[in-house]
Amino acid sequence: MRLTNTLPIAGLVAALALASLTTAGCRKRTVRVEPNEIPRTETTTPTPPPAGTTPTPGDAPPPTSPTTPPTPDPQPTSPNIGDGGRARVRVIHASPTTPPVDIVVNDSAAISGLSYKSATPYVRVPASTVRAAVVRAGSDTAVLAPTDLTFPEGRDYTVVALGKTEGDAVAPLILADENAAPPAGKARLRVLHAAPGAPAVDVLVNDRVAISNLAFGKAPVLYTQLDAGTYQIKIVPTSGGAPVLGPLPLALRAGKVYTVIATGSVANKTLTVQAYTDN
Repeated sequence: MRLTNTLPIAGLVAALALASLTTAGCRKRTVRVEPNEIPRTETTTPTPPPAGTTPTPGDAPPPTSPTTPPTPDPQPTSPNIGDGGRARVRVIHASPTTPPVDIVVNDSAAISGLSYKSATPYVRVPASTVRAAVVRAGSDTAVLAPTDLTFPEGRDYTVVALGKTEGDAVAPLILADENAAPPAGKARLRVLHAAPGAPAVDVLVNDRVAISNLAFGKAPVLYTQLDAGTYQIKIVPTSGGAPVLGPLPLALRAGKVYTVIATGSVANKTLTVQAYTDN
């Protein structure tokens, strides 16, 4: 698979048109949860590291100097794009065993026919707690039971529908996004492990570890900052062994922020990565 720096990045499915996640003008939906089929799941929001700890991961080596040691990633201080009193939210379908889904917010249809690997654009929503459910497209049968999701104001968030090892049930993961432009000549990257059943992995950039011990359902709180350019990416088990994916070329443009999601199945040899441009 080749990942390029075109906008959108090759492999990114066209974002669905979505005017709002509010209930105005939306058709009412009744979500049916089959007993004992889909347990209630809790959302996960990354927690910043304790004060005084050294940020990791750091800068990956530039493409022309693979031996340059990493330096800590200076996190941006400019504000997110979200505005006061509101938040910006997008949804990504990353469950490999789940067919297209509809998303129901506060008992009203908000998103229809979201397919595997596709993403909605960011939309501005009132900062609040909403009741969200994921159902099979065109039906009222839940693959994620109604769950409370909270979005504080003035920030950007990505809600990822993660696959689970049993059936087509999904669990929500909320990622706090940092979409302010990186320093001149730089790009920022984060990687999410969304491959059910896969072990913890390390992400290698130009054969150097940029992200270590990344478990399923986890993404680093801090982004990895790199010089703009083309890199070779490998994903290897943290416990050792041959790469489970890669090397793959990844082209990053200056001033851009990227989310790369590893999903699919190692056992079924369907592991893949999907790259999204966030800003």
